[in-house]
Amino acid sequence: MINKLKTISDLAITHDYYCSDSSYYGLNFKTHYKTFESFYNEMGQADEDMNLVFRYDIKERSATELKEGLSKFYMEVFIVHQRKGRFVPFFIENIEESDFELINEYLSKKYLKLMNIWKPYSI
Repeated sequence: MINKLKTISDLAITHDYYCSDSSYYGLNFKTHYKTFESFYNEMGQADEDMNLVFRYDIKERSATELKEGLSKFYMEVFIVHQRKGRFVPFFIENIEESDFELINEYLSKKYLKLMNIWKPYSI
């Protein structure tokens, strides 16, 4: 069962270990989007096996960054292209509370995919 989340802040957790935002092999796969909507328009319906989301980070910006006119939060989505063996980080510069429902829907599906992969360990 997926928890009932209500805000972007609910999704902004602190992981116990970081995830690199670039490929160790310098292949420059990092991709930027200005908004979650632009990311979703391109990747929202992408094949889940060929674009396996294994992690996301939503982070709150510092007060200095907020003064620069950026939104309160930004997001990173980490994808493995399993068929090609590539690690690809996606950086979404600005996410807003109005994006919450779409982000939650997107991440919920990715979570269920991961649970299915690890099905023998499911409760």
